[in-house]
Amino acid sequence: MSSKKYKHIGDPFDCLAEECAEVIQVLMKIKRFGIHNTHPDFPKAFNNAEALLDEMKDVEQRIAEVRIILKTLA
Repeated sequence: MSSKKYKHIGDPFDCLAEECAEVIQVLMKIKRFGIHNTHPDFPKAFNNAEALLDEMKDVEQRIAEVRIILKTLA
């Protein structure tokens, strides 16, 4: 999950790749533990479905940023 504090730090392409990796990580947790599972240390926290939605939102934001960069270079 992206912290707004660090939103503009780092290469946008690296940030997009990192966010994609986080989506993959949540997808693997869903496959292994189930979509409604929560972290064992934080059972009242968000479940894997909510985590995936949050990570997908982060990816969509990074895609939008990279799209702007690519349009200026095309």
